[in-house]
Formats: sequence, C-alpha cells, structure tokens
Amino acid sequence: MLFIYRMLIFTALSTLLMYSAYRYGMYFDSDLYGLGTVLCGTAILVLVLARMGRSSTSWVSDVMAKGRVFLLWPFVISAAYALHLLAAPLSIMGTLQQAMRWTFFGVFFLLVYAAASSKGGRSAAMLAMQLTGAFITFSSLAFWMGWAAFPEALFYSGNEQISALGARLAGFFQYPNMLAAVLAFYSLWYFILLSKAVQLSWRSIIPALLLVPTMLTLLLTESRGAWFAAGGAWLAGLLIVRGTQQKGWLLYSAISLPLSAFICRLLAGYYSGGQIAGSRTADSIIVLVLLAISGGLIMLFCFAVKSKRLLQRPLQLWLLLAAGLAGTVALLPSSLGGRLESGQYETAGARWLFYKDALRLFQEAPWLGQGGDTWKMLFERIQQQPYVGSKVHSGYLDILLDLGAVGLLLLFILLIIMVVKVWRQEAVDTLPAFILLVHAAVDFDNAFGFYWLLLFGYFALYLRESPVEGNVHSLVPLHRLKRSRQLNWPYMGLSAALILWLGAAGWSGWRLHLATAERESALSVKEGHQVLGLVRSLELNPYWTQTRLELAALLRAENRIPLLQEGLRHERESAELMWRLGDSYVELGDSGRAIAFMKQALERDRFNKERQTKTIVALTQLARRLENEGQSKESRLTAEAALQAYGAYEALVREVAAMHNPANGRRFEMTAEAVEYARACRELLAKSIGDPGYASG
Repeated sequence: MLFIYRMLIFTALSTLLMYSAYRYGMYFDSDLYGLGTVLCGTAILVLVLARMGRSSTSWVSDVMAKGRVFLLWPFVISAAYALHLLAAPLSIMGTLQQAMRWTFFGVFFLLVYAAASSKGGRSAAMLAMQLTGAFITFSSLAFWMGWAAFPEALFYSGNEQISALGARLAGFFQYPNMLAAVLAFYSLWYFILLSKAVQLSWRSIIPALLLVPTMLTLLLTESRGAWFAAGGAWLAGLLIVRGTQQKGWLLYSAISLPLSAFICRLLAGYYSGGQIAGSRTADSIIVLVLLAISGGLIMLFCFAVKSKRLLQRPLQLWLLLAAGLAGTVALLPSSLGGRLESGQYETAGARWLFYKDALRLFQEAPWLGQGGDTWKMLFERIQQQPYVGSKVHSGYLDILLDLGAVGLLLLFILLIIMVVKVWRQEAVDTLPAFILLVHAAVDFDNAFGFYWLLLFGYFALYLRESPVEGNVHSLVPLHRLKRSRQLNWPYMGLSAALILWLGAAGWSGWRLHLATAERESALSVKEGHQVLGLVRSLELNPYWTQTRLELAALLRAENRIPLLQEGLRHERESAELMWRLGDSYVELGDSGRAIAFMKQALERDRFNKERQTKTIVALTQLARRLENEGQSKESRLTAEAALQAYGAYEALVREVAAMHNPANGRRFEMTAEAVEYARACRELLAKSIGDPGYASG
C-alpha cells in the first residue's frame, strides 16, 4: 500500500511539473487555466474527503497551528488581486489572471506540502522534482544537438553582446535566462544532495548522473545573471558546510566544473553545423559516453568520500579544487570567457531604463498598485526611450506595480518566513531557493508559472514535518487538539471559506479554458465562419481584449464601435482599443471622435511608428473624403489634426535621434509613408484655404 501511495505522488507531481515545463513553462495564462482547475478540484476533493473522515477540523487546525499560517499566504496575495477587481483596475483580465494564478500556486504548495509530510511522500516528491530537472536538461541538450526540435528552443543572435556562441539554449521556456535560472537551481541542489549522501543510493546516484549535464546546459544558455547567482550560491555553500560535507563539496566541484567546461567546448559550435568526430552518430555517442563517464566519476568520488579513502588532508582538497577551477577556465570556449571579461553589459544598462520608468510608474499608486498587468498596460505611455519590454524584468517590481508597497510586503513576508524556517533546519538547503529569488530580482522569471511551482515545491519539501508513524494516508501531521465546539467552529468556517474560494477559482479557470478553446476553434476555420465562435468565446470571457479585437475586425463599423467601447470598460488604458475606435469613426466619417480617440491612443503609445503612420494616413484620407462630400470645415479640421499628429511624430523622431545610444528596440523612426501623406495633407489644406504656398510650409 505504501508503494502504491508513493507511486501516486511521484506520478502526479512529475507529470504536473514536466507538463508545466513543456507548456513553455506556463508563461501563457491560457496554459494554466485547465491545470489550475484540476488543482482546485483536487484540493476540494481532499478537503471533502477529510471532512467525511471527520478530520477536516484537524487538517485545518494543523495548517493554522503556530508557525504554519504561511501555508495559506499565497491565498492572501490572491485575495489582494481579487480586491482590485472591486475597484476598476487597469485590466480586469490581467488582475483576474493573477488572482487565479496565486490561488493555483497556493493549492500546489498545500498539496505538495501535504504529500511531503506524509509517510513515504517526501522521497516520492523529491524524486519527481529531480527527474523533472533531468527532463529539462536532456531535452535542452537534445535541441542543441539536433536530436529533437521545439519552437524557439535556440535563441540565435549575431550580436556578441547577446550571444558569444551565436546561439543560446532556451529550451521549453523559449527564454535562455529562465532556463538558466532553473538549471542553476538544479545544479546547486545536486551539489547539496551529493554532499549529504551517506551511502550510494538513488539519493546520490541521480544527482551524480545529472550534475555535469545540468551544468553543461547551464553554460550553453550564456546567462551571466544565472552564472553569477549560481557562483555566489556555490561559494556560500562552500563556506556554510563543514566536515565530510565540505570535503565532498570540494571534490565534486573539482571534477564536475572542468568536465562541464570540456564538453561545452566540444559542443560550442554544434548548432551551426560544427562536428566533433565527423558524423552526427559518432558525435552523439561521444557526448553520451562523456556524460556517462562524468556521472561514473562523480559516483566514484561519492563512494571514496563516504568511505574516507581519499584525500584526508584539507590542503590537498583545496589544491584539487584550485586545479579544477584552473582547468575550467582553460577549457571553456574562449568566446564564453570573453563574455564575462569584456565588460559589455549593455543589456543591464537597458534594464536600468526599465527600472527607472517602473519607479516613476510606481509613484502613481504607491500603496496598493493598479492591479494585474500594470506594467504591460502603461509602460508604453511612460517609457522615455523606445525599448521593447512588455515585462519589467524584475519580479519584485512587477508585484510592486500591481499591488503597491502593501502587496510587495505580503510577498516578502511569505518568502522571509519560508527562508528562515528552512535556514533554521539546515542553512545550506536555502541556497537553491536563493538562486531563484535573486535571479527574479533582475528578470521576469515570475511570469512563468513553472518558476513558482518549482519554488513552492522545493520549499514544501524542506518545510515539511515528520509524518505520523504508521499512518500511510495522513496527508498532513495531525495535532492532538481538543475538539471542543468552540475550537472547531472557526476552523470549520475557514475550511468552508477555502472550499468556496477554490470553487470560484476553479470555475473561473474552467470558463477561461473553454473561452480559449472556442477562440482557437474559431480561428482555425475560414474567415467567414469565425464570428460565431469568437462571440461564444467572448461570452465566456468578456475581459479578453485579444478576442474582442479579432471579432471587431470582422464586423461593420457601426457594430464594431459598441464592442470596442465595452472593451474600454475592461481595459481603460488600452491604446489598441482606442485606436481601433478612432479608425471605426473614420469609416463612419465622424472626424471629431476619430481625432479624439486616435490622439488618446498616440498619447499612450508614442513610440509606435506604425500607429503614428496609420493615424496620419487615416486622417488624411478622411479629410479628402470630407472635402469631396462638401464638408470643407470638417475636412480642414481633420487635415490640421493630421498635420499636428505628424508634427508631434517628427519632433519625437528628432528627440530619439538626439539621444546618446538610445535603446531603440522598437526601431522608432520616420516612415516614408508618413512623410508622403503629410505632404498630401498640406496640399489639401493649401487648396482649401486658397494659399498655394502653404503646401510647401
């Protein structure tokens, strides 16, 4: 029975984590809807079954016992987002998605904690998490070697400031820095598990086999931020551990680092057609043999360390480490070494622009924020340079903008409690989590659902209590509390509230999942048959602007306008909705409303050269039409508005040109079409006012 229970935990957790990684790391909210619904349903089932077994109050009272309230803290953050729904946030959709995300993360945290605290559950959960790391590592290596394919698994760039090798591994996440953060986490975790292993078992064999492949894959991501985070955590671990554990740390470092660098050197140019032995089959065999030898050597060292037959003197250990580090530096591809030595950190400078703009935006609502997707909705309005960045590149700044200082404090309380509790048990166990937490400060790891699943899963493993002896079915340790009615009522109320909250989140997730399915089905048919499916999708999820815009594009202007106006009630700062409204009024010949909405759209997205150009084109064409219809006054006002838009566009282009090395990822510049239509608009005005010289003004 215990074996079946362990297999259930292992299968469920490994399937969930591997699927989450495979689905682009759950970056897209639509991938999380179905999974979140399943998680909520599972949690409700656990609570109901516990109640039927007359243990629901014990289950909840255990969670509420002193020092355990943090298990429910993700639901508090979810509630903070939900409260914004009552106060007209910038984006109802973005706020709703974040509220559901944090509910799903909270459910996952509770379930993994419960499993890890039960008899036999921790070993099954730990094995599932380790094999998830193997899945991510070997799939990424397969993409690099050409053994398998995945969309955008490799990030190509001819810019040496971005990639020294010409390509960076991105894996299932399609983002090298996120993959690197995950691999850095696993690399250090394997170090810790190896250094703790008291005998050669799966607890040491699996980390031994995975350590070098994981470090190799980490090198191929070329993520300097993750390298620095991993290096800092490795050094901290070296200083924290003592005795035999420190000896193992030194030995495993001395062998794994140069081996990883050596294999990396062999694979450095492989993505571009380079080969090792002249054929793909031979190369594959060589790489697999080298990885197997690496694992074997580390297991040999593990055996030697535990049997105390190797290098008893500390000086020899440190000399071996020094030799290993020197070998690592010598064996690394020179281009990778140069990426660290060159001092070219322009990407860090670009992120500083994000942070400065984010802090300016924070001042608009410093205490409570403006709801989910605040940066995404407003960064185009406040950005000082035309960079590309729908993510603020800092998980903590993202929370700060969404929920203000209060929300960030809530998050810090949760993280500090978990770190302190693990630190008190064994300090070195906090280091893998530190890598994730530190890296999230300078990148948008928090946008990936997998990031939070990995973080909460890891903490659940190391925060768990000892299970009740002999109780295979105990999901959490049950405190022996007196069951007086006065004591049970509050906990029963909390159970009921939790079930209602999970039910609401699960129901919402299911509706959004159905809306996504309806949209995908509608877009897969011919254009003339898409309207009905998009309408059904919008009925299920009226807050999804993308579906609204796709439906609006298929409707006549008079039917389109109410649809877009309703969208602005859900996303009041959407530049795209405003511009589409203005364009719809252009079709109807309503110059006043067209000018007003287009002006608002340009104010909220100044560095959009396509929209700047389309505005000038649309207003010029409307001015011509009004002139032909005999509405000279309206034509003249529209033409003047077009020229005002062109003048503002031209001034902005000059402003960017005057900047020193601007971050112009949006390629903001003057377009030839805008110049041509501005000239035509001047000619129209000159003809209207009877002044031929105006056309050349």
